[in-house]
Amino acid sequence: MLKNKEKELIISMIIGDGNISKIGEKRYRLFVGHSEKQKDYCEWKMNLLNNACLFDNKLKMHTKLAGKDKNYIQYFFSKENIVMKYFYDLFIEQKAKTIKNVLKYMKSPMSAAIWFMDDGSVEPSRKKQKDGTIKYYRPNMKLCTHSFSYEDNVRIQRWFKDKYDIECNIRQEKKKKDNNVVVYYFLRFNADNTQKLYYKILKDYIICCESMKYKFRLLIQYYNDIK
Repeated sequence: MLKNKEKELIISMIIGDGNISKIGEKRYRLFVGHSEKQKDYCEWKMNLLNNACLFDNKLKMHTKLAGKDKNYIQYFFSKENIVMKYFYDLFIEQKAKTIKNVLKYMKSPMSAAIWFMDDGSVEPSRKKQKDGTIKYYRPNMKLCTHSFSYEDNVRIQRWFKDKYDIECNIRQEKKKKDNNVVVYYFLRFNADNTQKLYYKILKDYIICCESMKYKFRLLIQYYNDIK
């Protein structure tokens, strides 16, 4: 039986870019993959699981026909065993991800930080000055929760408020899919709440590897400049 900390670690791998799937009658698989530019991040995740003695895995590579140049290199690791059924049952409802059974396991800032490293982005606030220079103000953040329903986004919104006293707004985005317009939802954090995110959740984790330092460079640079 997995301990709660071990469950949280595996859940943190699935909630964002990871995937849990049923591939046979009694076969379930966790898959975590990232682009070539985030190889170090994928390896960092894998090492978290290996060091916790949950996996004994090695990084693999394959090329997918994706991206503008149709030559997208992906690094990945996966785990297939019956234990993954537990997480499949937690996450999947009517063949779609659901958050309602998962948030209670996310006890530490680590799992939330990994979520942001997977699906978060920094939205800079800047203004051109009269002398032509660019002045940066406190950044905002976005969390791409598009794979979850509106009801799940409300659950996530409440979770951030109850657990971290961090507020966010639910926004919608419309995209074309199979000649239909589909509405997706995501979360946006204003400057005040982005600052809370940085100090309460992100700052100790977004420096885990060079690709994350680059992804969150505006956040790191801004708050490292504040003494």
